[in-house]
Amino acid sequence: MENINITTVSVQPDNVYKINFSATYESASHVEGFVLMTASDYRSKTGDQQVAFIKQTITDNLNGTVNTVSQLATDDSNKL
Repeated sequence: MENINITTVSVQPDNVYKINFSATYESASHVEGFVLMTASDYRSKTGDQQVAFIKQTITDNLNGTVNTVSQLATDDSNKL
């Protein structure tokens, strides 16, 4: 992922942080979404370290989603 922009951060009623973001991939694909983070994780870092931690969390979640979708697509194609 080339560029991740954190657009908003809000605290949910259950004391979970919702972090909205937009991101681009190498192929200029664009994605917008959010990740949820516990208050203790969100507060475990400050400043630049916190931003890097949030961006790494977003990257990890997106990579996990892409891998899962790829595996599902492979599984479905094997059923044909």
